[in-house]
Amino acid sequence: MAGHIGKLAESKPISTIVDPCPGYSTGWAGQTFMKLINTLSAAQCMLGSSEFYPEGKGMYINSGHVFDFIVVGAGTAGSVVASRLSEISDWKVLLVEAGADPPSTASIPSLHLNLQRSVIDWKFTTQKERNLFKGMLGKINRWPRGKVMGGTSVLSSMIYQRGSRRDYDNWASSGISGWSYNDLLPYFKKSENMLDQHIMKCTRSNKYHNSEGPLTVNQFRSKEPLIQMIKNGTLELGYGEMNNKDGFIRLGFSYNTHGTIKHGERVDTAKAFLGPVKDRKNLYVVKNANVIKILINPETKNAYGVKYIWRRGKKIVTVKAKKEVILCAGAVGTPKLLMLSGVGLRTHLMDVGIKPIIKELSVGCNMKDQVMFLGCPIKLKPLKPLNFQEILENTFDFLAYKEGPMTNIGVSEIFGYITANADDVPDIEIFFIYSQLNDTNTLHTFFNNIELNKDLQMKYLELNSQHDLLLAIPIVVNPQSVGKIRLSSTDPLANPSIITNYLTHPMDKQLILTGIKFIKKLIKSKAFQLREAELEHIDFSDCKGSNINNDSYWECAIKQVSGTFYNPVGTCKMGTEKDSKAVVNERLQVRNIKNLRVADASIMPTSIHGGTLAACVMIGEKVADLIKQDWLSPKCKKEGEEQNCEHADFKSKSNFKENAKDTNRNVLNKTENTVINKITSLFDGNKRKSINEVVMKNKDPVNNVILNKSKDNLISLPHNTNITTEILKNQYFAEDNPMKNKIEKNSNNKQHKHIFNENSKGLLNHSLKDDKLKQFLVKIDQINNTYENSSSSI
Repeated sequence: MAGHIGKLAESKPISTIVDPCPGYSTGWAGQTFMKLINTLSAAQCMLGSSEFYPEGKGMYINSGHVFDFIVVGAGTAGSVVASRLSEISDWKVLLVEAGADPPSTASIPSLHLNLQRSVIDWKFTTQKERNLFKGMLGKINRWPRGKVMGGTSVLSSMIYQRGSRRDYDNWASSGISGWSYNDLLPYFKKSENMLDQHIMKCTRSNKYHNSEGPLTVNQFRSKEPLIQMIKNGTLELGYGEMNNKDGFIRLGFSYNTHGTIKHGERVDTAKAFLGPVKDRKNLYVVKNANVIKILINPETKNAYGVKYIWRRGKKIVTVKAKKEVILCAGAVGTPKLLMLSGVGLRTHLMDVGIKPIIKELSVGCNMKDQVMFLGCPIKLKPLKPLNFQEILENTFDFLAYKEGPMTNIGVSEIFGYITANADDVPDIEIFFIYSQLNDTNTLHTFFNNIELNKDLQMKYLELNSQHDLLLAIPIVVNPQSVGKIRLSSTDPLANPSIITNYLTHPMDKQLILTGIKFIKKLIKSKAFQLREAELEHIDFSDCKGSNINNDSYWECAIKQVSGTFYNPVGTCKMGTEKDSKAVVNERLQVRNIKNLRVADASIMPTSIHGGTLAACVMIGEKVADLIKQDWLSPKCKKEGEEQNCEHADFKSKSNFKENAKDTNRNVLNKTENTVINKITSLFDGNKRKSINEVVMKNKDPVNNVILNKSKDNLISLPHNTNITTEILKNQYFAEDNPMKNKIEKNSNNKQHKHIFNENSKGLLNHSLKDDKLKQFLVKIDQINNTYENSSSSI
């Protein structure tokens, strides 16, 4: 309607605009109907609204413009990096994204499969490979990656898994300092706004989480009956609910899965991290811009800018970075861009006609990707066929109330981990996709996404026309097979060449076979047999004559319908100086190139348990702090002079803290005055005593100064003066108190101010009781834990 009115406005004077809608409605029914229409229209407009994202500044930015930092890619990690760097008001940050804002459908969790192969997908494809993808169109595998603000966090299933403590500890044990689970936990917590109160109210789990970060995480709450069947079946086989409260992924199944959802809608990282700061004057976002080259001085090996094409060639722009360029283009896009810029394997670059900038770097190597097998369809007795009326009701519930099946991902929120070994280390994931009888969307969309050949599609869809169909999908969690990414040409807009080498390591194939055997056992469980579950034999053309009970059939079937589980990593591997395959060091700086970093899934040395969404957000948080450490170090020159820090050494944290105190003294004083006002508001007006009484009882000089500032208020004290004094003495202004240091270090951080103010509301109660004071002390301890060991947020 709005678009129609807009067209009329263009063709006629404002005074003669015609409203195509009736001017009024009559009667209760008519008025109710019109309110309903208006409500649904408004709800639809709010889905994926551009108001949630920064405005594109592409038309205002031209060649020659200079920024402090240039971030390439506004995806899962890039949105985090740009948001955090722009916290420093003196830094001009440019964020360049190839896509635009997400469409409205991206906000609807149940439609996540419909986003692949769309305009917001890069539509990468693999090469043809021996003994792979035989059941796919063209015998290649499709790799969806997000070409949109928010990147693949817009395309994904929203499942939020951090990985296992063991994954990151293995990185650290290989010599990569600063990347153990304990090192990274503060960054996972920093970004997280955990809404699940079962987590936050549990003392065993809440210390691993945070409820004040920008990225909302909540529990999926699907009411799909099949979930209970899967739960009962896995329990029969001895697999209980997965317990990973301490960060370890253990054997078992997750029935309380968390996702990046808020009020029933998807939360992508651009919405979470860029939306709240979209009006920052020092943050510049260019959308619909393909970066085609990183500018690197061949003599000094300094990265000093990028070149990009804006809006399909409307203009080619060269912009410069005074400090650094940070690549966040993903596990496919980042190595491609490095190679186009002359950074990679010398032989490959020369073969495609690109002059190498440096001698050799293993860009595009070490690619690891979790592989899944789709050949285990389970027929189930139908409960009830899906009908059009039900779809309409679900749509209304979502638009009007943000409730119902469209707010979740159904059976796909259930997944579990099993092992092929005697130990308890999970190495196989089991995932599910479910399609009700007569559901013409789920399987059709899924198979179109992977481009299963038409004959095979018909076999699956024919089953679904007579039965409910459950796809049980085994996945190799930590693949040993290693693939690679290479340039297909020097054309910067051409997709790169992806060689997966899936299942070339015998262990990977064995894990798939173990997963299939587990699924066979699960089907025989009592819970599954109540639905008359039966594993269907798919007659693959290359596997004719093979018995479904023999490994030979399954080994053949694996070659037909195995493919990506959408979590490629490692193409710009992080490693030590001794690691010849490493592209970046532990500070994510590209080897032998100055002022160039990588921050996305490409730096991950190995696959992790689960998806990469949470890990990429963590990487974005960590690299932002690493950059701040380097460029806000005391070794940098003072403000007003040319800054040339050259990755300043940051081994002396105490020096950096002193520098932070000096630069933020005025803001700290304001913060202390605010706290004084909060403290003075504690006292009960019924007992009028001078604040001198507190000063006399408290000999701490820091507190005396602060309390003396409040003498003139002549406020009265609560009944328990000792508790009040302890709040002042131990919780706020003791010199060695982490809370005081955090206030100093985060005095410019709006998020921290919000936390402080929100948790100080209890102080305003004039009849505050001792138990509430104790609760407040506990809350302050939680805040201290939240910021414990975290790096500076200045």
